[in-house]
Amino acid sequence: MDQEWLDCLCDEPVESLLRIPSGFVKDNWPVSLQEFVATARSLALPRERKNWQTALAFNFQPLDSVLSQGMNMKKKHEVEILSAVIKTIADDIGARTVIDVGAGQGYLAQVLSFQCKLPVVALDASPHHGTVTSSRAARIRKHYLSQAQKLNGSRNLNVPKTVTCNVLSSNVLTSFSATLCEEVDTLVENSGNDHGILSHKTSQKNASASIHESMNPSLLLAGLHACGNLSVNMLRTFLDCEEVKAVVSIGCCYNLLSEEQSTGDEQQCGFPLSHGVKSSGLILGKNARDLACQELIGPYWSLRAALGPLVETLILLDRLLFLQEQGSSVNATLFPLFDPIISPRNMAIIVEKAHGVPMSTNTTGLVGKGAAVRSILGLNFLVKKIYVLWYCNRRPCRGS
Repeated sequence: MDQEWLDCLCDEPVESLLRIPSGFVKDNWPVSLQEFVATARSLALPRERKNWQTALAFNFQPLDSVLSQGMNMKKKHEVEILSAVIKTIADDIGARTVIDVGAGQGYLAQVLSFQCKLPVVALDASPHHGTVTSSRAARIRKHYLSQAQKLNGSRNLNVPKTVTCNVLSSNVLTSFSATLCEEVDTLVENSGNDHGILSHKTSQKNASASIHESMNPSLLLAGLHACGNLSVNMLRTFLDCEEVKAVVSIGCCYNLLSEEQSTGDEQQCGFPLSHGVKSSGLILGKNARDLACQELIGPYWSLRAALGPLVETLILLDRLLFLQEQGSSVNATLFPLFDPIISPRNMAIIVEKAHGVPMSTNTTGLVGKGAAVRSILGLNFLVKKIYVLWYCNRRPCRGS
Protein backbone atom coordinates (compact mmCIF):
# COMPACT_ATOMS: atom_id res chain seq x y z
CA MET A 1 0.00 0.00 0.00
CA ASP A 2 1.19 3.50 -0.74
CA GLN A 3 2.90 4.81 2.40
CA GLU A 4 1.43 8.24 1.70
CA TRP A 5 -2.05 6.75 2.08
CA LEU A 6 -1.20 5.21 5.44
CA ASP A 7 0.45 8.35 6.77
CA CYS A 8 -2.63 10.33 5.80
CA LEU A 9 -5.19 7.94 7.25
CA CYS A 10 -3.30 7.39 10.51
CA ASP A 11 -4.20 10.95 11.47
CA GLU A 12 -7.91 10.50 10.73
CA PRO A 13 -10.50 9.86 13.47
CA VAL A 14 -12.30 6.53 13.54
CA GLU A 15 -15.52 8.23 12.40
CA SER A 16 -13.89 9.21 9.09
CA LEU A 17 -12.37 5.77 8.58
CA LEU A 18 -15.75 4.12 9.04
CA ARG A 19 -17.17 6.25 6.21
CA ILE A 20 -14.55 5.26 3.62
CA PRO A 21 -16.46 2.13 2.44
CA SER A 22 -19.38 4.47 1.67
CA GLY A 23 -17.19 6.59 -0.62
CA PHE A 24 -16.16 9.27 1.88
CA VAL A 25 -12.96 11.20 1.05
CA LYS A 26 -11.36 14.52 2.07
CA ASP A 27 -9.86 17.16 -0.19
CA ASN A 28 -6.51 17.03 1.61
CA TRP A 29 -6.07 13.30 0.99
CA PRO A 30 -3.71 12.15 -1.78
CA VAL A 31 -5.37 12.32 -5.18
CA SER A 32 -4.57 8.67 -5.84
CA LEU A 33 -6.36 7.66 -2.61
CA GLN A 34 -9.40 9.77 -3.48
CA GLU A 35 -9.54 8.19 -6.93
CA PHE A 36 -9.22 4.70 -5.49
CA VAL A 37 -12.13 5.19 -3.05
CA ALA A 38 -14.27 6.92 -5.68
CA THR A 39 -13.66 4.24 -8.30
CA ALA A 40 -14.41 1.42 -5.88
CA ARG A 41 -17.64 3.14 -4.90
CA SER A 42 -18.69 3.83 -8.50
CA LEU A 43 -18.22 0.22 -9.60
CA ALA A 44 -20.16 -1.31 -6.71
CA LEU A 45 -23.87 -1.94 -7.16
CA PRO A 46 -26.07 0.80 -5.66
CA ARG A 47 -27.85 -0.38 -2.51
CA GLU A 48 -30.40 2.41 -2.24
CA ARG A 49 -33.95 1.50 -3.19
CA LYS A 50 -35.58 3.66 -5.87
CA ASN A 51 -39.20 3.06 -6.86
CA TRP A 52 -38.77 -0.45 -5.52
CA GLN A 53 -42.42 -1.12 -4.72
CA THR A 54 -43.50 0.14 -8.15
CA ALA A 55 -40.81 -1.84 -9.93
CA LEU A 56 -41.79 -5.13 -8.30
CA ALA A 57 -45.50 -4.31 -7.97
CA PHE A 58 -46.12 -6.13 -4.69
CA ASN A 59 -48.56 -5.48 -1.87
CA PHE A 60 -46.79 -4.83 1.44
CA GLN A 61 -48.55 -6.12 4.57
CA PRO A 62 -47.09 -5.47 8.05
CA LEU A 63 -46.70 -8.43 10.38
CA ASP A 64 -48.91 -8.70 13.43
CA SER A 65 -47.46 -9.19 16.92
CA VAL A 66 -48.00 -12.95 16.80
CA LEU A 67 -46.00 -13.60 13.64
CA SER A 68 -43.28 -11.10 14.53
CA GLN A 69 -42.71 -12.41 18.05
CA GLY A 70 -39.03 -13.18 18.59
CA MET A 71 -37.87 -11.22 15.53
CA ASN A 72 -35.51 -8.29 15.90
CA MET A 73 -36.12 -5.15 13.84
CA LYS A 74 -33.81 -6.31 11.05
CA LYS A 75 -35.42 -9.73 10.69
CA LYS A 76 -38.94 -8.27 10.81
CA HIS A 77 -38.06 -5.77 8.07
CA GLU A 78 -36.59 -8.50 5.87
CA VAL A 79 -39.43 -10.98 6.35
CA GLU A 80 -42.18 -8.41 5.80
CA ILE A 81 -40.77 -7.32 2.46
CA LEU A 82 -39.51 -10.66 1.18
CA SER A 83 -42.75 -12.50 1.98
CA ALA A 84 -44.76 -9.88 0.04
CA VAL A 85 -42.45 -10.21 -2.97
CA ILE A 86 -42.62 -14.02 -2.87
CA LYS A 87 -46.42 -13.95 -2.62
CA THR A 88 -46.66 -11.66 -5.66
CA ILE A 89 -44.35 -13.80 -7.77
CA ALA A 90 -46.01 -17.05 -6.66
CA ASP A 91 -49.38 -15.69 -7.78
CA ASP A 92 -47.89 -14.35 -11.01
CA ILE A 93 -46.41 -17.66 -12.16
CA GLY A 94 -49.04 -19.93 -10.67
CA ALA A 95 -46.66 -21.60 -8.21
CA ARG A 96 -48.49 -22.43 -5.03
CA THR A 97 -45.68 -24.30 -3.31
CA VAL A 98 -42.68 -22.52 -1.81
CA ILE A 99 -39.52 -24.24 -0.61
CA ASP A 100 -37.77 -22.01 1.93
CA VAL A 101 -34.15 -23.11 1.42
CA GLY A 102 -31.99 -22.65 4.51
CA ALA A 103 -35.09 -21.83 6.55
CA GLY A 104 -33.33 -21.45 9.89
CA GLN A 105 -35.91 -20.93 12.63
CA GLY A 106 -38.68 -20.67 10.06
CA TYR A 107 -39.66 -17.00 10.38
CA LEU A 108 -40.11 -16.54 6.64
CA ALA A 109 -41.79 -19.93 6.17
CA GLN A 110 -44.35 -19.19 8.87
CA VAL A 111 -45.29 -15.79 7.44
CA LEU A 112 -45.64 -17.33 3.97
CA SER A 113 -47.90 -20.02 5.44
CA PHE A 114 -50.09 -18.14 7.91
CA GLN A 115 -50.24 -14.67 6.34
CA CYS A 116 -49.69 -15.30 2.63
CA LYS A 117 -51.72 -18.57 2.61
CA LEU A 118 -49.05 -20.47 0.69
CA PRO A 119 -48.14 -24.13 1.22
CA VAL A 120 -44.52 -24.09 2.36
CA VAL A 121 -41.72 -26.57 2.98
CA ALA A 122 -39.08 -25.26 5.39
CA LEU A 123 -35.81 -26.92 4.35
CA ASP A 124 -32.78 -26.75 6.62
CA ALA A 125 -29.72 -28.85 7.41
CA SER A 126 -30.22 -28.55 11.18
CA PRO A 127 -32.70 -30.90 12.93
CA HIS A 128 -32.79 -28.39 15.79
CA HIS A 129 -33.98 -25.65 13.46
CA GLY A 130 -36.69 -27.99 12.20
CA THR A 131 -37.88 -28.60 15.74
CA VAL A 132 -37.90 -24.88 16.54
CA THR A 133 -39.79 -24.10 13.32
CA SER A 134 -42.48 -26.70 13.95
CA SER A 135 -42.90 -25.79 17.63
CA ARG A 136 -43.26 -22.11 16.86
CA ALA A 137 -45.70 -22.82 14.02
CA ALA A 138 -47.80 -24.94 16.38
CA ARG A 139 -48.01 -22.08 18.88
CA ILE A 140 -49.00 -19.61 16.16
CA ARG A 141 -51.66 -21.99 14.84
CA LYS A 142 -53.06 -22.51 18.34
CA HIS A 143 -53.32 -18.75 18.86
CA TYR A 144 -55.14 -18.12 15.58
CA LEU A 145 -57.55 -21.04 16.16
CA SER A 146 -58.31 -19.70 19.63
CA GLN A 147 -59.08 -16.29 18.17
CA ALA A 148 -61.40 -17.82 15.60
CA GLN A 149 -63.27 -19.79 18.26
CA LYS A 150 -63.84 -16.66 20.34
CA LEU A 151 -65.45 -15.09 17.29
CA ASN A 152 -67.61 -18.19 16.74
CA GLY A 153 -65.93 -18.76 13.42
CA SER A 154 -63.45 -21.07 11.76
CA ARG A 155 -60.15 -20.44 10.06
CA ASN A 156 -58.25 -22.51 7.54
CA LEU A 157 -54.57 -22.38 8.36
CA ASN A 158 -51.55 -23.48 6.35
CA VAL A 159 -48.74 -24.79 8.52
CA PRO A 160 -45.22 -25.06 7.08
CA LYS A 161 -43.83 -28.56 6.80
CA THR A 162 -40.27 -28.97 8.03
CA VAL A 163 -37.69 -31.12 6.29
CA THR A 164 -34.13 -31.72 7.45
CA CYS A 165 -31.86 -31.96 4.41
CA ASN A 166 -28.24 -30.98 3.92
CA VAL A 167 -28.15 -29.50 0.42
CA LEU A 168 -24.52 -30.23 -0.41
CA SER A 169 -25.06 -29.84 -4.15
CA SER A 170 -27.61 -28.68 -6.67
CA ASN A 171 -28.23 -32.33 -7.54
CA VAL A 172 -29.65 -32.93 -4.06
CA LEU A 173 -31.97 -29.93 -4.25
CA THR A 174 -33.00 -30.75 -7.83
CA SER A 175 -33.91 -34.35 -7.02
CA PHE A 176 -35.69 -33.25 -3.84
CA SER A 177 -37.76 -30.67 -5.73
CA ALA A 178 -38.63 -33.03 -8.56
CA THR A 179 -39.61 -35.83 -6.20
CA LEU A 180 -41.99 -33.58 -4.30
CA CYS A 181 -43.98 -33.20 -7.50
CA GLU A 182 -43.63 -36.71 -8.89
CA GLU A 183 -44.76 -38.58 -5.79
CA VAL A 184 -47.54 -36.33 -4.58
CA ASP A 185 -49.96 -39.24 -4.21
CA THR A 186 -47.65 -41.09 -1.86
CA LEU A 187 -46.63 -38.21 0.36
CA VAL A 188 -47.10 -38.72 4.09
CA GLU A 189 -47.68 -35.84 6.46
CA ASN A 190 -45.65 -35.75 9.69
CA SER A 191 -44.44 -39.33 9.13
CA GLY A 192 -45.17 -40.26 12.73
CA ASN A 193 -43.07 -37.39 14.04
CA ASP A 194 -44.75 -34.89 16.32
CA HIS A 195 -42.96 -32.03 14.60
CA GLY A 196 -43.26 -33.27 11.05
CA ILE A 197 -39.47 -33.34 10.68
CA LEU A 198 -37.91 -35.68 8.15
CA SER A 199 -34.35 -36.45 7.13
CA HIS A 200 -33.11 -36.61 3.54
CA LYS A 201 -31.75 -40.15 3.17
CA THR A 202 -30.57 -41.96 0.08
CA SER A 203 -34.15 -42.78 -0.84
CA GLN A 204 -35.69 -39.93 -2.80
CA LYS A 205 -39.14 -41.13 -1.75
CA ASN A 206 -38.28 -40.45 1.89
CA ALA A 207 -36.97 -37.03 0.91
CA SER A 208 -40.35 -36.07 -0.55
CA ALA A 209 -42.39 -36.76 2.57
CA SER A 210 -43.87 -33.96 4.68
CA ILE A 211 -45.58 -31.91 1.98
CA HIS A 212 -49.34 -31.61 1.63
CA GLU A 213 -50.81 -33.59 -1.26
CA SER A 214 -52.99 -30.68 -2.31
CA MET A 215 -49.92 -28.64 -3.26
CA ASN A 216 -49.53 -27.47 -6.84
CA PRO A 217 -46.65 -29.24 -8.59
CA SER A 218 -45.00 -25.94 -9.61
CA LEU A 219 -42.39 -24.76 -7.12
CA LEU A 220 -40.82 -21.48 -6.08
CA LEU A 221 -37.46 -21.56 -4.28
CA ALA A 222 -36.88 -18.83 -1.70
CA GLY A 223 -33.78 -18.05 0.31
CA LEU A 224 -33.29 -15.30 2.88
CA HIS A 225 -29.51 -14.96 3.27
CA ALA A 226 -28.87 -18.51 2.10
CA CYS A 227 -25.21 -19.12 2.93
CA GLY A 228 -22.37 -19.81 0.54
CA ASN A 229 -23.09 -22.31 -2.20
CA LEU A 230 -26.71 -22.70 -1.10
CA SER A 231 -27.77 -19.66 -3.14
CA VAL A 232 -25.86 -21.00 -6.15
CA ASN A 233 -27.46 -24.44 -5.77
CA MET A 234 -30.86 -22.76 -5.89
CA LEU A 235 -30.04 -21.14 -9.24
CA ARG A 236 -28.73 -24.38 -10.72
CA THR A 237 -31.81 -26.23 -9.49
CA PHE A 238 -34.00 -23.59 -11.13
CA LEU A 239 -32.36 -24.39 -14.48
CA ASP A 240 -32.25 -28.18 -14.03
CA CYS A 241 -35.67 -28.84 -12.51
CA GLU A 242 -38.68 -28.24 -14.74
CA GLU A 243 -41.01 -27.95 -11.76
CA VAL A 244 -39.15 -24.97 -10.27
CA LYS A 245 -40.66 -21.93 -11.96
CA ALA A 246 -39.00 -19.12 -9.99
CA VAL A 247 -36.31 -18.24 -7.45
CA VAL A 248 -36.12 -15.32 -5.02
CA SER A 249 -32.71 -15.33 -3.39
CA ILE A 250 -30.68 -13.03 -1.16
CA GLY A 251 -27.20 -14.44 -0.71
CA CYS A 252 -24.84 -14.29 2.23
CA CYS A 253 -21.55 -15.69 3.60
CA TYR A 254 -19.62 -15.34 0.36
CA ASN A 255 -16.51 -16.50 2.18
CA LEU A 256 -18.08 -19.98 2.24
CA LEU A 257 -18.38 -20.15 -1.54
CA SER A 258 -16.33 -22.85 -3.22
CA GLU A 259 -14.20 -21.57 -6.08
CA GLU A 260 -13.41 -23.51 -9.24
CA GLN A 261 -9.66 -23.17 -8.73
CA SER A 262 -9.82 -24.85 -5.30
CA THR A 263 -12.47 -27.50 -6.01
CA GLY A 264 -11.50 -28.45 -9.55
CA ASP A 265 -15.20 -29.15 -10.10
CA GLU A 266 -16.73 -26.66 -12.50
CA GLN A 267 -20.21 -28.15 -12.09
CA GLN A 268 -20.44 -27.61 -8.33
CA CYS A 269 -18.26 -24.57 -7.66
CA GLY A 270 -19.91 -21.44 -6.30
CA PHE A 271 -17.75 -18.98 -8.26
CA PRO A 272 -17.41 -18.24 -11.11
CA LEU A 273 -20.66 -19.36 -12.74
CA SER A 274 -20.93 -17.29 -15.91
CA HIS A 275 -18.89 -17.61 -19.07
CA GLY A 276 -18.36 -13.85 -18.89
CA VAL A 277 -16.48 -13.98 -15.58
CA LYS A 278 -14.72 -17.24 -16.38
CA SER A 279 -13.31 -15.70 -19.56
CA SER A 280 -11.81 -12.83 -17.53
CA GLY A 281 -9.54 -15.28 -15.74
CA LEU A 282 -10.15 -13.47 -12.44
CA ILE A 283 -9.59 -15.53 -9.29
CA LEU A 284 -10.74 -14.22 -5.91
CA GLY A 285 -9.63 -16.71 -3.27
CA LYS A 286 -11.05 -16.93 0.25
CA ASN A 287 -9.47 -13.70 1.49
CA ALA A 288 -11.16 -11.70 -1.23
CA ARG A 289 -14.50 -13.39 -0.59
CA ASP A 290 -14.09 -12.53 3.09
CA LEU A 291 -14.11 -8.87 2.07
CA ALA A 292 -17.70 -9.14 0.90
CA CYS A 293 -18.80 -10.16 4.40
CA GLN A 294 -16.90 -8.04 6.91
CA GLU A 295 -16.36 -4.54 8.18
CA LEU A 296 -13.41 -3.65 10.40
CA ILE A 297 -11.88 -0.46 11.76
CA GLY A 298 -8.48 1.10 11.09
CA PRO A 299 -6.73 2.65 8.06
CA TYR A 300 -5.76 -0.67 6.52
CA TRP A 301 -9.06 -2.35 7.29
CA SER A 302 -11.10 0.66 6.14
CA LEU A 303 -9.50 0.54 2.70
CA ARG A 304 -9.93 -3.21 2.68
CA ALA A 305 -13.61 -2.82 3.58
CA ALA A 306 -14.02 -0.31 0.73
CA LEU A 307 -13.39 -3.22 -1.62
CA GLY A 308 -16.02 -5.43 0.07
CA PRO A 309 -19.00 -4.07 -1.89
CA LEU A 310 -16.90 -4.37 -5.05
CA VAL A 311 -16.22 -8.07 -4.50
CA GLU A 312 -19.86 -8.71 -3.63
CA THR A 313 -20.84 -6.86 -6.83
CA LEU A 314 -18.62 -9.17 -8.87
CA ILE A 315 -20.13 -12.27 -7.25
CA LEU A 316 -23.70 -11.06 -7.77
CA LEU A 317 -23.12 -9.96 -11.37
CA ASP A 318 -21.57 -13.34 -12.07
CA ARG A 319 -24.80 -14.98 -10.92
CA LEU A 320 -26.94 -12.58 -12.94
CA LEU A 321 -24.89 -13.15 -16.10
CA PHE A 322 -25.04 -16.91 -15.53
CA LEU A 323 -28.83 -16.71 -15.66
CA GLN A 324 -28.97 -14.25 -18.55
CA GLU A 325 -26.62 -16.43 -20.59
CA GLN A 326 -29.41 -19.01 -20.68
CA GLY A 327 -31.17 -16.82 -23.23
CA SER A 328 -34.81 -15.82 -23.48
CA SER A 329 -35.99 -18.84 -21.50
CA VAL A 330 -35.53 -16.97 -18.23
CA ASN A 331 -36.26 -13.47 -16.90
CA ALA A 332 -33.62 -12.48 -14.33
CA THR A 333 -33.10 -9.27 -12.37
CA LEU A 334 -30.93 -8.03 -9.52
CA PHE A 335 -32.57 -5.61 -7.14
CA PRO A 336 -31.90 -3.89 -3.74
CA LEU A 337 -34.84 -5.19 -1.75
CA PHE A 338 -34.23 -4.09 1.85
CA ASP A 339 -33.35 -0.77 3.41
CA PRO A 340 -29.51 -0.85 3.33
CA ILE A 341 -29.29 0.94 6.67
CA ILE A 342 -31.29 -1.85 8.34
CA SER A 343 -30.07 -4.78 6.24
CA PRO A 344 -26.85 -4.09 4.27
CA ARG A 345 -26.95 -7.50 2.53
CA ASN A 346 -29.99 -6.42 0.55
CA MET A 347 -29.45 -7.48 -3.09
CA ALA A 348 -32.07 -9.96 -4.32
CA ILE A 349 -31.83 -12.09 -7.43
CA ILE A 350 -35.31 -12.70 -8.81
CA VAL A 351 -35.61 -15.12 -11.70
CA GLU A 352 -38.59 -16.71 -13.44
CA LYS A 353 -38.96 -19.15 -16.28
CA ALA A 354 -40.31 -17.11 -19.18
CA HIS A 355 -44.03 -17.61 -19.72
CA GLY A 356 -44.84 -14.82 -22.10
CA VAL A 357 -45.03 -11.87 -19.69
CA PRO A 358 -41.98 -10.23 -18.06
CA MET A 359 -41.98 -10.18 -14.26
CA SER A 360 -42.28 -6.39 -14.29
CA THR A 361 -43.03 -3.73 -16.87
CA ASN A 362 -41.28 -1.09 -14.77
CA THR A 363 -37.59 -1.95 -14.48
CA THR A 364 -36.45 1.18 -12.67
CA GLY A 365 -33.59 0.20 -10.35
CA LEU A 366 -33.20 -3.27 -11.84
CA VAL A 367 -29.79 -4.35 -13.15
CA GLY A 368 -29.95 -5.53 -16.75
CA LYS A 369 -27.50 -7.48 -18.88
CA GLY A 370 -25.82 -4.49 -20.50
CA ALA A 371 -25.08 -2.88 -17.16
CA ALA A 372 -23.84 -6.21 -15.81
CA VAL A 373 -21.38 -6.67 -18.68
CA ARG A 374 -20.04 -3.11 -18.38
CA SER A 375 -19.57 -3.51 -14.63
CA ILE A 376 -17.75 -6.81 -15.09
CA LEU A 377 -15.30 -5.18 -17.51
CA GLY A 378 -14.64 -2.34 -15.10
CA LEU A 379 -14.21 -4.66 -12.14
CA ASN A 380 -11.42 -6.71 -13.65
CA PHE A 381 -8.79 -4.04 -13.02
CA LEU A 382 -9.84 -2.70 -9.64
CA VAL A 383 -10.48 -6.03 -7.91
CA LYS A 384 -6.79 -6.82 -8.44
CA LYS A 385 -6.04 -3.98 -6.03
CA ILE A 386 -7.24 -6.33 -3.30
CA TYR A 387 -4.09 -8.37 -3.55
CA VAL A 388 -1.94 -5.28 -3.06
CA LEU A 389 -3.76 -4.50 0.19
CA TRP A 390 -3.32 -8.01 1.58
CA TYR A 391 0.45 -7.79 1.42
CA CYS A 392 0.79 -4.17 2.42
CA ASN A 393 2.73 -2.78 5.36
CA ARG A 394 0.59 -3.36 8.49
CA ARG A 395 2.43 -0.79 10.61
CA PRO A 396 0.35 0.07 13.73
CA CYS A 397 -1.38 3.42 13.36
CA ARG A 398 -3.21 5.80 15.61
CA GLY A 399 -6.91 5.11 15.31
CA SER A 400 -6.42 1.42 14.41
